[in-house]
Amino acid sequence: MATGKTRARKRADAQHGAHVAIVRARWNEEITLALERGAIERAADSGASVDLFEVAGSFELPAAVALLADTARYDAVVPIGCLIRGETPYFEYIAQSIAKGLMDLTLTYPTAIPFGVLTCDTME
Repeated sequence: MATGKTRARKRADAQHGAHVAIVRARWNEEITLALERGAIERAADSGASVDLFEVAGSFELPAAVALLADTARYDAVVPIGCLIRGETPYFEYIAQSIAKGLMDLTLTYPTAIPFGVLTCDTME
């Protein structure tokens, strides 16, 4: 899991103290980078600091989220990924595995893991 740290820009009147991890899948990077930028902006609006992490694809998100949530260093861990349907049933298997993996994590970390994985029929 590649890591990077950034401090989200803060508004002068924002509350401070929240620490957020954003885990972004590199697959479909044009989309996931845009989602990551939006998540960073939202964190900045709320005054949170952000640590950035990358994984190869969305399938790796649940494991990365579990590792980060288990550290107890973050108020939220935000998984960002994008799956685009292809010609094979692979999309269904991966989407279901990711959804189940992230949902199972919410039982252990109920307030820490928002769901941020798109499942799209086409790139558009």
